[in-house]
Amino acid sequence: MNLSACFRSRQGAFNLDVELGLPDRGITALFGHSGSGKTTILRAMAGLARAKGYMHLGDHIWQDDAAGILVPTHERPVAYVFQEASLFPHILVPGFGIVVLVQNQSP
Repeated sequence: MNLSACFRSRQGAFNLDVELGLPDRGITALFGHSGSGKTTILRAMAGLARAKGYMHLGDHIWQDDAAGILVPTHERPVAYVFQEASLFPHILVPGFGIVVLVQNQSP
């Protein structure tokens, strides 16, 4: 199940224009100079930053602007570790803690 994506975004003087295909096995690394768009690409893939384009994971379409499809961040099976402290805006700290506790309880 390969991932294919194409993102275009403009943030001030910065232009992101990327097309990528990632394999379904192994380890993939993004590397580049500071400010080259690595975090922006990962945030777009996770649905945390809006970039125009598409992203398909096998037969699953997470984003396709031409078709009007955008799967919300909290419905994407993605793990993302923030560089800064962040929470989803619709979940308060106590609610987030309760969700984590319930999911991690043993029978």
